[in-house]
Amino acid sequence: MKATIAQLTATTVEVGLKRFLVHEGGVRLGRDPEDVHQARVAIRQLRASLGALEPFIEAAAHRQTVESLRPLGRLLGAVRDADVLLAQLRGAAQTLEVDDRCHLDGLVERLRDERNEAQFRLVSHLAQDSHALLVERMYGLIEDPPMNDPSAKAAPLLYPILARSWRDLSKAVHKLGDQPADRKIHHVRIRVKRCRYVAEMSSSVLGNRARRLGRAITPLQETLGQLQDASVAERWFRSAVADASTHQAMVAGQLIGEERRRAERVRREWRSEWDAVRAKSVKDWSGWDSAVR
Repeated sequence: MKATIAQLTATTVEVGLKRFLVHEGGVRLGRDPEDVHQARVAIRQLRASLGALEPFIEAAAHRQTVESLRPLGRLLGAVRDADVLLAQLRGAAQTLEVDDRCHLDGLVERLRDERNEAQFRLVSHLAQDSHALLVERMYGLIEDPPMNDPSAKAAPLLYPILARSWRDLSKAVHKLGDQPADRKIHHVRIRVKRCRYVAEMSSSVLGNRARRLGRAITPLQETLGQLQDASVAERWFRSAVADASTHQAMVAGQLIGEERRRAERVRREWRSEWDAVRAKSVKDWSGWDSAVR
């Protein structure tokens, strides 16, 4: 596809906005966690894609849009994190002794209250004029993208951007060392997500090379996501037991142990997945990697 950068920008924003709007009604109702998940992914992809396209979009328009997406992403993330943790608690109930399961109910109820509060903040944000203005601004990006050079061909511009994203990810992994802190692994996860989203955005103009990269790093993103989920869960359990009953604290301690074991498993396994990704992708991107240094 010999698309211009303006055409690619319009298509990218249209796909992301449609994905969000399809699930916005469900987000407002708050009944199906999948709506929140899909809406959050749509906003993440939009932010990553617009971040990659920043050099080609007029500065004021880019800044306004990205700054408006950020709070929406945070609010969706708070609800999504609670949904994920609730699902983990339901699964954890099956691992506990029968006598301990009743003490889990209080923790579940507390988390549901927190989830409801996060849902209220999210819905209140969606009801504000600023959100309607954001959607209007996105439609403007679709109908008349404010590009610095609208007629420029997209492919020559995207190759070095995606290659740089791959290079930055590779360097971040290389710098980790043998026993990296979880916060540094989380930094790698962020780069994995960005690289994946840029690859998916670019695949319509760069073809199989970008498509292969996006597919190759998706399982790695999911694996590293498990480490982040375990970290979020442990932090929540620790905060929850501050004013919990003795029995609830004991149950939380058991669940913290489970999360630590899950995190340790990811720490052992994720590098082998990275090695597989690198083996698949280095042939496609090593040449471009050196070209954009």
